[in-house]
Amino acid sequence: LISSDTGISLKSIEEKEFAIFGTKYKFSFQINYDVKKNGDISCWPLLIAKSQLKLDEKDEILHSLIHVHQELLGRLDDLLLLLSFASQKRTRCIGWTIRGRNSREKYYRGSFLLPVTAETGDIGIHETLVPKEKIDSYIDATSKRFELYDNKVSLRNALHISLHDKGTIEQQFLSKFSALESLVQGYRKQKDLEYILSPERWKKLKKGIEKYIKKSENPELEKEERKRIYDKLGELNRVSLREAYNSFCSDVLLPEKDLWPVFGGCGESGLSDIRNALIHGLEYPEYMYEAISTADFHLEVLLKRALLVILGGELDTSKVHEAELKFMYGSDVLNYED
Repeated sequence: LISSDTGISLKSIEEKEFAIFGTKYKFSFQINYDVKKNGDISCWPLLIAKSQLKLDEKDEILHSLIHVHQELLGRLDDLLLLLSFASQKRTRCIGWTIRGRNSREKYYRGSFLLPVTAETGDIGIHETLVPKEKIDSYIDATSKRFELYDNKVSLRNALHISLHDKGTIEQQFLSKFSALESLVQGYRKQKDLEYILSPERWKKLKKGIEKYIKKSENPELEKEERKRIYDKLGELNRVSLREAYNSFCSDVLLPEKDLWPVFGGCGESGLSDIRNALIHGLEYPEYMYEAISTADFHLEVLLKRALLVILGGELDTSKVHEAELKFMYGSDVLNYED
């Protein structure tokens, strides 16, 4: 787009065509105009996606609408989500037009909120996650991985959270940790890392533990105390989040050694310790705000790296690569020890 004294005009209206998720689309920009009462003209660009539909002789609009809902819209939303993640700015489908042989209908979506201003707008050269020249290869790789991914709900959720920067620093931190945890949980199910023992073996062991607790004399346990311990026994058979996370990082080759560790040790707090403190309502003094902000930045980088490696994107050329982060923000950007 180019701007002038008389408004905004297109440098090029060339259509770009490609297939994704088994559907062919043609993309182009159109300019929308609005003339105000005082004569001022406002204009803005819309990204238009076109797809050819096979229409029936009867009820062509109705059949097309059903087809849009069932076939095209979900896939288009996923494509735009992948592109939004790459650009770090949201693009969403707000409606569509269906042209039949003898009719034309326009529809606008009302089932979701439009992106807030902070999530849209001009894209700076340092804001994009994926360089412009890598977008084609990024879409090709990530769309294939996305289509094969089992738990698409958690993946979509994590992608949306990585684009959202509203709320307090605590809310943002908890959302990002939840997104990272959901990715690990998806991996945990895929690799059968949910439980340590099979249901049959755990049932026998649990009975033995309950019997021991009931007969305990040193210390002697009250009935209510025993009940509370029984309620927690199920957690003993679950593979720990730490083990699942370490296996996840090793398997997907997620680089995280340069970042604030998720799990601490030797008196140091990991990101998970901060998450636990925040979710239980711990109040921290004001001088710790910078530390929480630093932890949030490291968690954001970790989440975006995890999404990129899961989707098959090129981490080395992305804006969350260690070298790129130091180039953009300075050599001390990843320091967290203090």
